[in-house]
Amino acid sequence: MSDDKLVGLLDSIENASDDQKTSVDEILSALGHRSFGPILITLGLIAVSPVGSIPGASALIAVLTILIASQMVWGETQIWLPDRLRRISIDSSRLGQAVDRLKPTVRALSTITKPRLKQVFEPPVTRIASLAAIILALSMLPLVVIPGGVVPASLVVILLGVALVSSDGYLLIAALVLTCGTLLATAWVML
Repeated sequence: MSDDKLVGLLDSIENASDDQKTSVDEILSALGHRSFGPILITLGLIAVSPVGSIPGASALIAVLTILIASQMVWGETQIWLPDRLRRISIDSSRLGQAVDRLKPTVRALSTITKPRLKQVFEPPVTRIASLAAIILALSMLPLVVIPGGVVPASLVVILLGVALVSSDGYLLIAALVLTCGTLLATAWVML
């Protein structure tokens, strides 16, 4: 089931548009209420990639994470982004190639994640997970001046996103525990 769910998200992204270009708006519309997890994963991956080391990039990623996660806290069912960001489009064939490259990794990930402990995904706990993402993003802001300083918080944001996408309650609980550990480590570094 989780394989279908995770790969299904990639298929939704790949089939978001029949045109030569696919916009961010079309991708978000195709994902619908499932868009929060993939966006958190994407932001976390960008933060830990070499792009995250570009001056200002990590701060921008932290602010975007706060924007997305705060919408989850308020119970929104779809992500709101400014029109300028929604209109950004990429070549549909390149998007398809990127999705095809991701599918083996997603299939491997789906062997270790699966829907379990679903009662954890009721609104109070999902809002706590959203608050955890916001707090992690806030903790990134003072660490952007330290090379690699945002990596631990970004990895936990990725775990939160994967837990949301795969409905894996055990992974969500682990990510929340790691949030506490990451915040303690951040406080220790800052003092």
